[in-house]
Amino acid sequence: MDRVAVRVEPDRDLTVVTVCGIMGPGHVDQVLEQRNYGTTTKVLWDLRDASLSELNRETLQQIAGKVRPSLETRATRGTAIVANNHDAQLVIELYFEIAQHVFGRSVPGFATTCITAAMEWLEETVSCEQQAHNPAV
Repeated sequence: MDRVAVRVEPDRDLTVVTVCGIMGPGHVDQVLEQRNYGTTTKVLWDLRDASLSELNRETLQQIAGKVRPSLETRATRGTAIVANNHDAQLVIELYFEIAQHVFGRSVPGFATTCITAAMEWLEETVSCEQQAHNPAV
């Protein structure tokens, strides 16, 4: 059964998106339509219970094209995506490459199979981003 959940943790400045089932563009649409999505600087997509088997280059381009415009109006400064295996991680890395090189995505992204590594990356990257934007901090 496909399921998408968005949980915002304001005290941690973190949004957690959990997807279960076969991942597709519709899941991304559901998330982008959430009023509370993009209100934090750190975003973690937990895809450990999702299958990325339906995502090909064309679908990844479609998703990246949908996400790009929304990044300019959101607080997001870093996105980490946790996959359930190495092959899925490679698909996510391809997504980030397409988003950056085809659509000019400037928000840093990180793909991994380890949720701890994802959280560490978000903490480090977003705090560095905030210091770069606010040198007095």
